[in-house]
Amino acid sequence: MHRSLAQEKTTSTSLLRQSAWCTLGNLWAAALQLLLSALLIRLIGIDAFGEWLLVSTLILMCSLASAGIGPGMSLRLQSASSTVQRSAILREAFEATLV
Repeated sequence: MHRSLAQEKTTSTSLLRQSAWCTLGNLWAAALQLLLSALLIRLIGIDAFGEWLLVSTLILMCSLASAGIGPGMSLRLQSASSTVQRSAILREAFEATLV
């Protein structure tokens, strides 16, 4: 099944067009974020904006850090052969989340 030259050209043109729209969308999002940040700084002040940014960043980092804990914990609990081992695994997980 060979594609014709016209089909290949249409496909590459379509890919370029989609890439251009994607890039334009990303640039628009960045510009909007910059404008909204400036507006938010004027409305709530630089100190409150810094605190808000810090809290938002910490929330994001915590959500990314816990990405594999649930599935990993399920596998470890399934492989445990006794209740004592399961309790030890749960205790380790609890202590790790406190750190």
